[in-house]
Amino acid sequence: MRDLLVALMPDWLGFKNSFLRLGGKKRITPLIGVAFTVFFTVFIAAGTARVTAFAREMFADYPGLLQLIEMNVLSAISLASFVLLLMTGIRGIYSSYYESGDMAFLLSTPLRVEAVFFSKLLKSTMSNLLLLVPFSGSIWIGYGIAQGASPLFYVVVLVSLLLVAAMFTALSSVLVMVIMRFVPGQKLKQIMLVGSLAVSLVFVFGTQYLNSTLNLSDNPAQTRAFLESAGRWKLDTTGYLPHMWLTKTLLTFSGTRSFGLGESFVPLALAGLVSLFAASVLARHTFLTGWSSSQESEGRRRRVEPLDMAAAEKGGDAAARSAAGRSVVGQSAAGRSAAGQSAAMRRAASSFDAPPGLLRGIVRKDMKVLARTPTVWYSMAVAIIVMGFMAYNVTQNMGAQDLASEGDITGIILLFMTMVMGASINARSGAFSVSLEGKSWWMIKSMPVEPGAYYLAKQVYGFLASSVIGVLVVLGMTAARQVPIPPLYISIPTVLAVGSAIAAVSLLFDILYPDFDLGGALASSSGRPRSGGSTGKLMAVMLGSMAIVVFLGAVFAFPLYYSDIGWTAWMSPVVAEACAAVAFVAIVLAANWLCYRIGSRKLATMFVGVE
Repeated sequence: MRDLLVALMPDWLGFKNSFLRLGGKKRITPLIGVAFTVFFTVFIAAGTARVTAFAREMFADYPGLLQLIEMNVLSAISLASFVLLLMTGIRGIYSSYYESGDMAFLLSTPLRVEAVFFSKLLKSTMSNLLLLVPFSGSIWIGYGIAQGASPLFYVVVLVSLLLVAAMFTALSSVLVMVIMRFVPGQKLKQIMLVGSLAVSLVFVFGTQYLNSTLNLSDNPAQTRAFLESAGRWKLDTTGYLPHMWLTKTLLTFSGTRSFGLGESFVPLALAGLVSLFAASVLARHTFLTGWSSSQESEGRRRRVEPLDMAAAEKGGDAAARSAAGRSVVGQSAAGRSAAGQSAAMRRAASSFDAPPGLLRGIVRKDMKVLARTPTVWYSMAVAIIVMGFMAYNVTQNMGAQDLASEGDITGIILLFMTMVMGASINARSGAFSVSLEGKSWWMIKSMPVEPGAYYLAKQVYGFLASSVIGVLVVLGMTAARQVPIPPLYISIPTVLAVGSAIAAVSLLFDILYPDFDLGGALASSSGRPRSGGSTGKLMAVMLGSMAIVVFLGAVFAFPLYYSDIGWTAWMSPVVAEACAAVAFVAIVLAANWLCYRIGSRKLATMFVGVE
């Protein structure tokens, strides 16, 4: 026990130092995350309570059918808990065991290997529990509120979810340790990442298909039809599976059903405890070997990249221009003059003197990194699935009369929803565009490329990442013919214009707040940020990009609501459309120009070593 407490100490100190001892401004970010989680949990719980009360009122005369409905729906929710853990839990478990920064230190101490392993197991279990509570836990809390359950029920909910998290974490740990005994760490990481993303993609497709098929709305008849169909799912016939143990346990303590402890809580508790014991025993023999293999990587023959070839071709002229403009070799930080920095900044705004092959190499290198990032492909696939089902639902739910009266606004919403999806993809590329250079930043600084040209190369990279998916979705919806989307000569330029503005703002954010250590790690791994700082940066860029899309969408849709605004009601439709077009183009151009000016000047100072 003492070894376990000592092994847990680094995680506890890290938590305390990163949250409890933060200053006022730095504490805002985690507090916002906690507040959002609480709000989401309360929202789901309140919605579940309303749905439960509605179902009990509707089927009050059919208690047998009501029990079947509750059993099947709640069993499906319990099963979804395991799917949720499968989507994200295994990857987190691998990171906790084999990518933790303090693991090398802990294994070098006299602590027992089992204690070190169990400390990471407990950490992963708590992480999975925190993942379950806002989703599955909130639903059970709402159900208990609707049933008037006793306080003991809510304690049992927490204990049951803890057992589920422990069982899943322990069994996943066993699987990971066994595989790590025979498979290299890098390959296993790729397999787990791709596998979890594939499961997530199937889950997204299934939920979208279910929503489209059931076509739920506020119509009580449709809701009743769905609930009646849920009573025929027959999920209660699989009582030997863990999700049924969870369901029966919570239904028993809620007072609505009476299952024996031998078929509910006892097998759930035994499965959790036995899984933990098995994982700790296996770790004694395989964990250290697996961790050692995870630190090894296979060597690869170095292939000459276009970026290196372009730099080598320039030779003496490149070296001379680099030495004259911004080379800092042989200069101390104190010896750099302000006049030299000012000259570099003045040159940044107007000079684009750089080898075309070099700029193409920068874009090509970044696009290769993007193409090798599975999470980007997953985001693109999710965007296509969501927008496809959204367009399908629109065509199915809107008749000819609705299309005539609401087709314009519906088309604009679909068009800019496509750009929102593109903004989420851009957040994964634009938020770390310059930071992606990582440890190679010194090489970029020594190359014969001007700040303005480098800025444009990075903007092209971010622009392609966010706009390609938008263009593909627009082409697909236009080919469907029934989708009320603006014509291609309007839709495509709009997507490209908004994409350029999003790319510019994201790039500027990364230039102002670069993180080359994190960018290098992302470029060499899965593309999934693991630290709190990277997640905060990703969320900031994503929210900012979506705000830009919403604002430009409001400007684009101005001809639809100008008559409702007092000081613009005098306009004719033609004047309103002209004003909207001019304002839209002006805002996009202003955003691009302003970001370019600020970004290129900042890059000029970074190129001379002032970061």
